Amino acid sequence: MGTTLLEKPRTTGKLTSPTGTLVEWSTESEEQIRAAREKFDEAIAQGKAAFAVKGAESERVDTFDPEREEIVVVPWQVGG
Repeated sequence: MGTTLLEKPRTTGKLTSPTGTLVEWSTESEEQIRAAREKFDEAIAQGKAAFAVKGAESERVDTFDPEREEIVVVPWQVGG
């Protein structure tokens, strides 16, 4: 069963880490968005960095945006 021209396509996103997917959400579900925002805020509070990823491009983000397709949270790398 596909999407017709009159239907709005379902938009989803996911919050991931190097170890896997933390949470997925649909932009149609306030409950899923709230759960994803909580996971995002928890990761930032733990000192992790977040990057919005689309294809081969990424940008650092400081706030949760449910319209993003994928947000990756990673530990900060210090030193070198």
